Amino acid sequence: MAGKNNNWKKDHNDIKNELLADKVSDVFKKNPTDWRKNLETMGFTWVDDGQEEHEEENHAVAKNTNQEYLVAYFEGQVDYNSSLIDIFIEETETDNPNYPLFRRYFKSGNSRLFQLFITGLADAPTNQTLLSGVGYFHENNQILSKLITIYSNACKKEQDIEKFKQLCIDFSIYTQPDGYDAIAGLKLLFQADEQKLRMLEEVTEIMGNPGEVVDF
Repeated sequence: MAGKNNNWKKDHNDIKNELLADKVSDVFKKNPTDWRKNLETMGFTWVDDGQEEHEEENHAVAKNTNQEYLVAYFEGQVDYNSSLIDIFIEETETDNPNYPLFRRYFKSGNSRLFQLFITGLADAPTNQTLLSGVGYFHENNQILSKLITIYSNACKKEQDIEKFKQLCIDFSIYTQPDGYDAIAGLKLLFQADEQKLRMLEEVTEIMGNPGEVVDF
């Protein structure tokens, strides 16, 4: 199980979850052909979240003028202007984001949403809200080459070493399912930067073996 005894573990600091994750990992290793049955014996039940999310998205409505403006932009009813980036960041960083409303535009691969990210990152290439937006967009639309370019550029621009660390972790997590080794690519990119190379070694230890990690 990766992530023990390090800062990244703060996001996964529930001992019960860690022990459970280890058990789940063992199930996959010991019985890869009948893992579902074995997980059920551990008390797991299977729920189709997709239909529930789909219904939420279909019924989602804008709850304030900011959200109405964003929807109008996504739907092609208003032209782009720079204030949209600040509005999007404000709405996604609020305590209660309207996730179902925004989620449907991610899932549909809305080109205007993606262009919002590209334009925003041109001015603020290390903004983690915009970067995570690109990451989630990729999960739904497979834009791996663009994601690699965007995150590699962010890692080059970021000079705060702790923020660089988090970017590397996020980059790795978003690209692991595609079989891309983000950390190896970054090590080549920063082979002349001793500080970032040291941090990449730390990230390598944090991430451990991706095949052993189960996220909850």
